Amino acid sequence: MRTVFLCLFWLATATLASAANIDRDASTLGFSVEIGSDTKYAIFGDWRATITTQETVISRVEVIVDIASASFGDRLFDSVMLSPAWLDVGNHPEALFVADLIESSGAGLHTATGSLTLNGHERSLAVTIREVGASTDQTFNVSAQVQRLDFGMTDTAVPVAPIVTITGRVRLLNR
Repeated sequence: MRTVFLCLFWLATATLASAANIDRDASTLGFSVEIGSDTKYAIFGDWRATITTQETVISRVEVIVDIASASFGDRLFDSVMLSPAWLDVGNHPEALFVADLIESSGAGLHTATGSLTLNGHERSLAVTIREVGASTDQTFNVSAQVQRLDFGMTDTAVPVAPIVTITGRVRLLNR
């Protein structure tokens, strides 16, 4: 997922050339979900992206995320999250996001629409991309919400909210 957002930012910013670099050390991608009475946060550690251009326009972004790299930083929550009732990493070790439409709302706000395949289910996903500040490096916040039941993530032994919020902060380095 981290890569998804990184690539979406790249697509959403028309001033970036295809040679822009992602500052992976300064970029994060994760998700949050309410479990019981607490909000829990997980971070994805491993991902890759392929960016296809036609002339100077990015025409396709493909992001692949290693689901097993997600971590709440707590073994109990990690084991629940990776279990067959949730992300089923044994049968679906990767998530795939392909962005095929980027629209600008002006004032540094963009929406990237594409297809997310997660846990063996493919659904449309709209990702909000917001430019942060102005500097020589471009930074963006990204967010999206998914209905976990749409992706086959069933209830576990503890109450889990129906919505999972994907968030990220992406930093691109200029050439």
